[in-house]
Amino acid sequence: MPYRESHHRRRAAIRDALDLLIVADLLDIAAAVLAVVFVRALTRMQRLKAAAPPLASTELLLKQLDAGRM
Repeated sequence: MPYRESHHRRRAAIRDALDLLIVADLLDIAAAVLAVVFVRALTRMQRLKAAAPPLASTELLLKQLDAGRM
């Protein structure tokens, strides 16, 4: 009987370890997918910003406002 109990404990421990490995692998896959989605979204935002017309400079506006002051 002691052999059977230790054998079952070892098998249960191996099964638990494999379950943990599967969970860790699934988390790695999920992290990789989220990283790809994030990089694609960031690239899209950068392309949209680069394609947008330039914004007016605020320096000229500030100089015009300060010109009338003494």
